[in-house]
Amino acid sequence: MTRWKLVGLIFAVAALAVWFLVIFRGGGQAPAPKGPEFTLAASKAYNVENPHAGTLYVIEGTATNNMDSARCRIQIKASLLDAGGKELAQEEALAGPVASISELKFLGWDELRGKLVPNGDDPCRATSVSPGASVPFMAVFRRPPAGAATYSVSATGSTSGAVSKAPGANPK
Repeated sequence: MTRWKLVGLIFAVAALAVWFLVIFRGGGQAPAPKGPEFTLAASKAYNVENPHAGTLYVIEGTATNNMDSARCRIQIKASLLDAGGKELAQEEALAGPVASISELKFLGWDELRGKLVPNGDDPCRATSVSPGASVPFMAVFRRPPAGAATYSVSATGSTSGAVSKAPGANPK
């Protein structure tokens, strides 16, 4: 073996040893790459005929909190796409409040939109999601555009999920 090949082999072994020590130092593993803050699972999408609001296209699913702290007001962006993936329409929704099928069928549009917004002065009280927990979401499109072939959903934001005490509540 020539002298330069031996030097190259020594450098390769040294580099491999350094890599091994960095990755597996103390028997640990390399840290897993940070994942998304929320995992969204759209469980169903369907049309509803409403005599007051017209045809509604509804996307229901769940948002799972992958963060280390509680979150609330998880904002969901739902998009209707054509067969080529072009966005035709979008709706913003908050995870937490959902409407029943009878509400979807019979409420007027303004009443229905009101059902999909958290109640009260403290919206985090109703929509706080602990780490690892899931909360439902519902996006409703009024009169969906012709040519919509599929949809996509994404989480676009959230706020700290610290829930304030109810007025007059005594801490234990």
